[in-house]
Amino acid sequence: MLFEVAPGRIDAHRVGDVEPVWAPIVRADGMTLTLARGDNNVLVLRPVDPSGHALAEQRLGVQVLAA
Repeated sequence: MLFEVAPGRIDAHRVGDVEPVWAPIVRADGMTLTLARGDNNVLVLRPVDPSGHALAEQRLGVQVLAA
C-alpha cells in the first residue's frame, strides 16, 4: 500500500486504491512510480496519479517469489 503524511503531521494515511508496492518514487509532476507484484508473480512498474489510482502496468519480465 502507498501512504502519505501531510506536512507538519505524523499520522500517515493510505493513498487511493494502490495495492502493496515497493520502492515508490515521486516525480516532480506528482506522478508516483512503484514496483508491484503482477499476475503470476511477475514484477511490474506502475505509474500512480496523485490521487492514488494506478494508470498503467509495465511487466518487467522478472518473477518474484510468492509471499
